[in-house]
Amino acid sequence: MSPELVAEKLYSDSILTLEMKEVVLAQLTRFAKTRKILEYLPRRGKRAFFSFCHALEETGQSELANTLRQGVFSNAREPTNNPTTSSPNNNKKTYTQLCQFHLGGEIYVTGSLCENDNVIQIHIRQYGGENRKPYPTKKGVTLSLKEWLVLEGFLNGMEAALIKYCERDCEEKWHLGSNIYITASKEFPLLDFRHFWKPDPNGDFVPTTRGVKLNRAKLQNLKNVTSIIRDYIPQLMFQDHTEYPILPTSIDFQSLEGLLSISDENF
Repeated sequence: MSPELVAEKLYSDSILTLEMKEVVLAQLTRFAKTRKILEYLPRRGKRAFFSFCHALEETGQSELANTLRQGVFSNAREPTNNPTTSSPNNNKKTYTQLCQFHLGGEIYVTGSLCENDNVIQIHIRQYGGENRKPYPTKKGVTLSLKEWLVLEGFLNGMEAALIKYCERDCEEKWHLGSNIYITASKEFPLLDFRHFWKPDPNGDFVPTTRGVKLNRAKLQNLKNVTSIIRDYIPQLMFQDHTEYPILPTSIDFQSLEGLLSISDENF
């Protein structure tokens, strides 16, 4: 495997960020570079494995790419005779933080990847902990990538609403999807990001306690985040996330190290 060329291909395909590519290239041996690429891949979303195989093909390693594809899909289809029993440990989800941005005060934007189901979420949340390491509270909203993209499209209108809040006779509201709404106050220059729910199936949505408020300064910082967050979550550059197959959960990237390093054993 030629890790330098593969890293360049993965970067051009927006799988690796510039920082990740530079970390790979900074490794001293070919094996170390290969290992670093394999460490990154499981955290880079649904397209990572398929883009990796494509990068191998483009760098003259089609046989290796085909071997990996065959191994992944045969393992994904292989039935098991030993169904796992439900236990607290089986149900526990593991999250990897992809990025974090400070909007001001106690409010942060955080991107996270659920390792169990390979789903990326973006949180706008209030953090606690005055004299110790900040920790996320329940006050905030959790967005899917699609909902984040919808939010980006509303930001200019929200900014205008805050500027002219005193001229309005009623609240303005934006729906991001599912049960998440943003409301511009008619009394204060504030935006309320909040989850809603229906206590009565036949009634209206009502606000929950899960929400956070942004003023104009924090909204401007949120707009600034939209210009750099794709460096950390490149999946946002693809509007239709369903066009890419889900990475099989049975694949063990660490088990690929021996296969990928076969051609490097003399280096």
